[in-house]
Amino acid sequence: MLLGMIPINKKLENYYVRHQEMTGNLTGKLSHKFSHFRLIKTLKGEQQEIEEAEQGFRRLFHNFRKILLLSSFQSAMMNSLAMIFMLIIILVAGLNVQNGSMTISSLMAFVLYILQLLEPISELIKILDDLAEVNGVAKRTKQLLSKSDEQELCHVAPVQEGSISLKDVSFSYPGQKDPVLKNLWLDIPTGQNVAIIGPSGAGKTTLFSLLMKFYHHYNGSIRIGGQELRALSPMQVRQMICYVPQENTLFHGSLRDNLFYGKNKAVSEERLYEVLEELDLVEVVEQLPNGLDTVLSDSGHGLSEGQKQRFNIARALMSNGEIYLMDEVTANLDLVTEQTIVQAIDRLTVGKTRLTIAHRISTVQQADSILVLNEDGSLDDQGSHSELLMRNSQYQQYVSELKKVS
Repeated sequence: MLLGMIPINKKLENYYVRHQEMTGNLTGKLSHKFSHFRLIKTLKGEQQEIEEAEQGFRRLFHNFRKILLLSSFQSAMMNSLAMIFMLIIILVAGLNVQNGSMTISSLMAFVLYILQLLEPISELIKILDDLAEVNGVAKRTKQLLSKSDEQELCHVAPVQEGSISLKDVSFSYPGQKDPVLKNLWLDIPTGQNVAIIGPSGAGKTTLFSLLMKFYHHYNGSIRIGGQELRALSPMQVRQMICYVPQENTLFHGSLRDNLFYGKNKAVSEERLYEVLEELDLVEVVEQLPNGLDTVLSDSGHGLSEGQKQRFNIARALMSNGEIYLMDEVTANLDLVTEQTIVQAIDRLTVGKTRLTIAHRISTVQQADSILVLNEDGSLDDQGSHSELLMRNSQYQQYVSELKKVS
């Protein structure tokens, strides 16, 4: 029987190794995804992440269940072996008592052996507890992934155009007294290309977060496509808004999965290759080991920062949104590539509203309108590049600094 435990131990060891690998992979993926939860929400990838997490925990649960079953079987076999020896001892002791050759101490020994029966029962209880723990972890993780304080309001019609209007909007982060955005009044018509400039802490990124409905508690009115933002569900808002962050985030998986992320394959291959062609990425894809099916690590599988940035832009442009929010998406590109990409973005977003947080002189010069934010989050001025150069000293200083950087 002891020899029979050897293959069981070997199999159990393999399951434990697999368990550690699965736990490490799952933990790493969840950690990476949680650190980019806003981008995931913006790309409408919540359901995909929930399904992938469920699959991961389901595989982990099944593997752990095998560990527990083998472990309990092994424990039961060992306990059975112990019980056999115990029964032999009891039988011998009983014969000795019957013959009068054993003292009362045999009774004490018998009681001690009976107490040993409690150990298998405690093992069974422990197994049930472990199973419950794993199941509980899986359920809790699903709750965390799907948990949201975002009220799903769907009683309004889908937004069909990309105008943006802010009326006396102010916003403060929870627990902070001073507002990040202060008494903003804006009117951005559909199809306008708008650049946003201002010092660090002026609320540029916060404005994007409000438009994408990551924060709900603000004063004033925000309207998108003529409809009050508070009346729209987060999913409705993010169906029409495409966001490109400044950081180049590519998730673990194939390049194709990254480009189609959150789109449920609703985008055609024709649209995919149209975008890749415009952004001069077809040759980059062809040079990858498996093309679009090349599996990328979280770091991007040897892609340059400029290439990763262009793939992030491509992911957003593949969607048919009405509004594009871009956080200086050409920051990692040289001037020649920048001009090519900007022209491609212009062609692919014809008729769409575009807001760009600008850190380059070329971005502000090409914008239809420029928003100049003050350090306190208020709007200093709004106008075209030439208009602001003529009348706004803060803008003149800002342009001078950008030219030095360029």
